[in-house]
Amino acid sequence: ISAIWQWAFEGMPFKGASLTSDLYFNFSNQLIFDKISNAKHNISVGFIMDYKFESLRKKSLNLRNKILSNGAEKIITVFDENSNDYPRWHTGHHMQKDNYSYIIDEILKNKKLGVIFKPKNPKTLRSRINEVYPLLEQAVKTGRCLILDNYDQVHSSLPPSYAGFASDLVIHSHLCAGTAAVECALAGIPTILIDREGSPYNLLCELREKNVVFNNWKETIDFISNDFFYNKIDKNFGIWPNEFLNQIDQFRDGKASFRMGNYLKSMIDCFNKGYKREDILTISSEKYMKLYGKDKI
Repeated sequence: ISAIWQWAFEGMPFKGASLTSDLYFNFSNQLIFDKISNAKHNISVGFIMDYKFESLRKKSLNLRNKILSNGAEKIITVFDENSNDYPRWHTGHHMQKDNYSYIIDEILKNKKLGVIFKPKNPKTLRSRINEVYPLLEQAVKTGRCLILDNYDQVHSSLPPSYAGFASDLVIHSHLCAGTAAVECALAGIPTILIDREGSPYNLLCELREKNVVFNNWKETIDFISNDFFYNKIDKNFGIWPNEFLNQIDQFRDGKASFRMGNYLKSMIDCFNKGYKREDILTISSEKYMKLYGKDKI
């Protein structure tokens, strides 16, 4: 029996190959678009990493206090989306340079602003943003700017919500790849998106009318400097509607990994009792449906 669990948010249908397995543990069956999954059983468990939220909320206080102690009054976290040398196939380096240069200019002008940068690929950040990196180092010297540059092999080893809990606002600079933003929004952190590439068929575009989506960095910086920083905005700005979040995670209780683990444990128990493959799949799915409802499988 093969099983796959959902790692990244999929906000729009695939046009290429779809995943094939016996089981697909996903955030929500409401988001299984046509052709994304050919699994025999699509199992809605919720956002798998939600068990970390409470511990990360406490852990992030040290990060927040460190920046506030250097004069910052409000803190913004910025997520980028990596890049490579071939902009036809990925975001180009020029886009990633913008993700740093705009907000660095703002932090150097506004001594009450703090910023946390969480690169998706810290290992190559210096070479990718090149001439912008000395400006980033200048911002870090203020004590109001931090780079979360821990990484495991290639990608950052720190969860997005760790940086998010330390801030007053999260900015994900690429709506087309919004998994980090989704995590922070599910954790209750005010989060906005920048639709720089233009992703009109993405589910996240539904948030345009909710004051969550911006078109470019200039619009975003104007908002930060004029509205956000001086409290001229609605207190719910950047808070995603519950009905939208409920589409992404049908549970929202911090127990997604618990449900997935119990499902796997149920199958292992059946294996140990000598049941056949098809019987194991049937018994496990029926048990889950009794606990959580037929709409979850």
